[in-house]
Amino acid sequence: MTPYTAAAVAAPNHTLHAAANHGGMAATTLRVLPGPDGLHKAAPDGTHAAQPCRQVLPVDNHPGVYCDAYVADGDRLIFASLVGRSGKIMAMYGVIVAGLDRYFRVDGRIFDIDKSLEKRQTKLPASCRYGKDCVHAMLYAPPVGNDSLQRRALLRDVDDARLWETLQHMSTLGLLDHWRTVLLTALRAQGMLKPLPSMGIDAVMLDLADNKAYETLVQTMIRDSILRGGAV
Repeated sequence: MTPYTAAAVAAPNHTLHAAANHGGMAATTLRVLPGPDGLHKAAPDGTHAAQPCRQVLPVDNHPGVYCDAYVADGDRLIFASLVGRSGKIMAMYGVIVAGLDRYFRVDGRIFDIDKSLEKRQTKLPASCRYGKDCVHAMLYAPPVGNDSLQRRALLRDVDDARLWETLQHMSTLGLLDHWRTVLLTALRAQGMLKPLPSMGIDAVMLDLADNKAYETLVQTMIRDSILRGGAV
């Protein structure tokens, strides 16, 4: 399976609101609310943004752990946003790190989960409806948040402006701003820019791991006057 060489992730951060009871712990909807409660924290790449309310789903093979967002690359989990009591989250960490559970089952789907996934968690305030022992946790692939000129998974706010800014940073070739629409369209057609399977959050992969193919594409488009030197 192709190793993950880079990703830049903006992970959700949440204030909790109760919904129906589910398996001994209330199911929840989550909303980002900036403020002094300490929940609105920067993601691994330093970004954050408000998200709409959404339902949390149980992680089927980890009772008491709930997921409001995940992203996969193929059949491998590369990001998950989770909530649960501290003991349940730590128990999940334990079986994953020990290699006793290599899968993540949620939303009727099964993903491979690597024991080397990075872990970050925030203790929810004592005023949380679920008590003082609940945490918000994130699991993400080790390269998340690191600079790379090969592959990046962008989560949330994945409009063309952000994609173009990221491409300019990653590209080994100089790019002119007025090429944006045409070149992003070409990258999508070549599978170098594609949506990732996800729940609760938008995600795309910008994959320049085959840099020779990327450079050939850009150079061919320049040669064929698809990409022109002057703005039109």
